[in-house]
Amino acid sequence: IFLKNMVAMVKVDGSEYEFRNPPHYMGLAIRDQRDAYYETEYVLETYFHHPNVAPFLATRMIERFGVS
Repeated sequence: IFLKNMVAMVKVDGSEYEFRNPPHYMGLAIRDQRDAYYETEYVLETYFHHPNVAPFLATRMIERFGVS
């Protein structure tokens, strides 16, 4: 099975917003632990390097664990 990591942009109707679909390495017919590892590693790398993740997580942690 050959799975490729294509860039697929999704545009939201009626607006200027668009986003990239996440890459998908898991096969539907044959599931392999290696494929799950690759997909998990890529998602974590994406989260680590995305500029909005740190402020989002910081806000959520303050809301959850903060005391005012």
